[in-house]
Amino acid sequence: MTAEGLRQARLAFGLTQHQLAERLGVPQATIWRWESGAHPIRHPKMLEWALLAIGDHLDWIRAREAPKLEPEF
Repeated sequence: MTAEGLRQARLAFGLTQHQLAERLGVPQATIWRWESGAHPIRHPKMLEWALLAIGDHLDWIRAREAPKLEPEF
């Protein structure tokens, strides 16, 4: 996981740095430091797994909130 990869994942999820930080349980400043490259991501694989879980959770939420379309016959 690179700084740019983290930023791209966050943007793809439609999350702010603050929202991602809340989901990861870290301060927003940590997300800023990681994305800016000011601080290395110490456990990049664990961060990737966490992002996968966040993505799955967001997909589940969006699927539940999507309007149910009736089939046209």
